[in-house]
Amino acid sequence: MNQTNQNEMESREYQKQQSGLSRCFFGQSNALKIQYGDDSGSIYISIGTKSEQGQWNWRAAKLKDVEAGDIIRVLQGISDNVSFYHSFKGNSNRISINRKDASLFIRIEDFSKALNTGEQQVLLIFLEQAIQSYLKSGLG
Repeated sequence: MNQTNQNEMESREYQKQQSGLSRCFFGQSNALKIQYGDDSGSIYISIGTKSEQGQWNWRAAKLKDVEAGDIIRVLQGISDNVSFYHSFKGNSNRISINRKDASLFIRIEDFSKALNTGEQQVLLIFLEQAIQSYLKSGLG
């Protein structure tokens, strides 16, 4: 591969990385994935559980900006919990976020993930950045 093609590929990869945000918090048997797409202005949250065979099963929800704002309030300690129903891909899911002591529990239907204080801080920054990007994009 010549240098020009290599540079073009690297540039396209960089642009893909810059077109949104993505973060995953893995545990031994569960995970929380959060994504924001600059092009769509959408925030997606997914919780996965690992089966005994090692396969991941996921529950996903698309968040509105005000729902992300409610999650931020719990992360900041302003509220102890929040829950809402949201439809995504034809499924209606109950999403709940609860704080207990230093842990934060996020649940989508029957899938849940606990976040420690460091993970909570990263999630807070992620959600704030996603909302700022959304508002700057003119999609809101």
